[in-house]
Amino acid sequence: MTRFSTTKNTILALLTSISIGLLMIGCETQKPQTEKLTSESDVDSLMSQAQEFENLGSINRALVSWNTALSLAFEQDNRSPAIKIASKIEDLLRTNNNTKMELSTRTQAVIMLARLSFKLENPATALEQLSLIETSDIEKINTNLLAEWIFQKTRGLLTLSKFAEATNLLESYEAAAPQSQKTSDMIWLILSRLSETQLELAANASDTYDSRGWLELARRVRAENYSLRRQLDAVARWRQTWAQHPAASILPSEIARLASTWKNRPRFIGVILPLKTPVGNAIKQGFLSAYYDELRISRDVPKIKFYDVDTSSEISSIYKEAVGEGVDLVIGPLDKTQVTDLSRLKNLPIQTLALNYVDRNDLSPELMVSRVISGAKFYQFGLSPEDEVKEIVSLASNAGHRTAAIITPNGPDYKRLQELFEKSWLGTGGQVVSKTNYQQETDYSSLVKEFLKIQESESRARALIEIIPRNNMMHIPRRRKDIDFIFLISNPAQARQIKPTLAFYYAENIAVYALPSIYNGFDNPEANLDLNGIVFVDAPWMIYDQPRNKQVLDQSLPEDQGILQRLRALGADAFSLYPQLDLLDSGNPHAIKGSTGELKIDDSGQIHRTLTPAVFRQGLADILIGN
Repeated sequence: MTRFSTTKNTILALLTSISIGLLMIGCETQKPQTEKLTSESDVDSLMSQAQEFENLGSINRALVSWNTALSLAFEQDNRSPAIKIASKIEDLLRTNNNTKMELSTRTQAVIMLARLSFKLENPATALEQLSLIETSDIEKINTNLLAEWIFQKTRGLLTLSKFAEATNLLESYEAAAPQSQKTSDMIWLILSRLSETQLELAANASDTYDSRGWLELARRVRAENYSLRRQLDAVARWRQTWAQHPAASILPSEIARLASTWKNRPRFIGVILPLKTPVGNAIKQGFLSAYYDELRISRDVPKIKFYDVDTSSEISSIYKEAVGEGVDLVIGPLDKTQVTDLSRLKNLPIQTLALNYVDRNDLSPELMVSRVISGAKFYQFGLSPEDEVKEIVSLASNAGHRTAAIITPNGPDYKRLQELFEKSWLGTGGQVVSKTNYQQETDYSSLVKEFLKIQESESRARALIEIIPRNNMMHIPRRRKDIDFIFLISNPAQARQIKPTLAFYYAENIAVYALPSIYNGFDNPEANLDLNGIVFVDAPWMIYDQPRNKQVLDQSLPEDQGILQRLRALGADAFSLYPQLDLLDSGNPHAIKGSTGELKIDDSGQIHRTLTPAVFRQGLADILIGN
């Protein structure tokens, strides 16, 4: 058998296995790149912009705007405008000369159309749309787009059991890119589109040596992506086990990049923290727990020096001191004002991982479009409540809820989170039907009673009794019926009063979603029985029984409550990120599995978290499986 046919059959066997995962649990593919979305962007304005470009005859710019509008509608799960936009894009592609549109823009468009058709369970339509890219243009597509196009088209063919056509598709790719390295990279790019669950399903279905080897390599690298050193060790062990596999001699470029990044990692780290405060000390504890955990498997750990600051410290002078002492990576500061001041320095000579975020209004022009300040990369990472709110919105939307009510404490910070939730929820097409705020010490009975409009029901009963007097009339008040779920911000003590009060006033069946503040990290089933049924999101460090770095801390330090535990997780992640900063890429479809959440980066260098969904059952925080 020729190398050509062997490679082709390997990829076909691999994708056939993958198709089983796609059919069983759906597809989680990388989104094609579109225009960068700003906070002011919305679907309607993008559609208007696209139509204006189209009217002016600027077809390529119109298509870019339509693509961005469809991407946003898709992200918000806003089906009605998505279908309308898709129709406009398809008309534009079919009625205009291809010379008016860049190939990359056209390819992004057909991939977006196909993804929507798959979501609508129309694989035949998806294949028709993917065929809008002509055969003569396929070999001109850049590698990333080509991988996505092949993945989507193969998905459609396999879904419809068109195995012969899938084979022909792979033959055409092999003819266009016969080099072994390109083939290796193509397979790896296709595998990178899959979730861990899909990889596992595909591995179980695979029945050839080459395809099983590829899937095992992907699973091992993905499983250790929290530690670059562990990833490299996993690859080395895989090469020993799968010595005859094609990838053992020609690794994908993405894996080879891991080794070069490790070779060029920082060797001296300066950590700037308020060490005399519980907050700064908690981050230091988490940082050192990850350091000693890494030391157990390798002596190749960086030199560390801690620099103490307080809110009155001049951050620029401390930063310059660290640079002068030979530090080649700064982690910190934590204070938001100091992070903003640091981002405004004209010259950052070394990589910097700040432990807070610069407000969008305070971003420098450089950071608005890039994470680079005067040649050095500036990253921002912290426990952003914005990430937590967006995660709750996603959970509630995926659960099918449409009408929300909001209960939050009084105060400017809570007001900002309330407004963020409301804006995000409206963006999904949902409604907010009620909002209420409470003081830290309050009568929850009156608050909930008014919130659920119980008093209106009681007033109606009194009016009825006045009209039809009855001494033995019994009235059961009714709550309002227009609330699907409640978004709650509270601490555990407050929630232990609010949730039973909701139940007392006939709202025990209304779903409640809460931010991490509802959980203090301690297992206390007797006290937390009243929290049963509340869904929340939190750092894996708080939810899972034995995160690796947490075990190191638990052996020497007592547990801290809530926020201090989460700050320990932040410190652990800060250490684990240090050698991987150059690998962070906003186009990478997979996140780093951190102690604070799954970590991904945006174009401005801000690292965001996807948290672990959990629910209280029998007074204990339990991982929420499914939604």
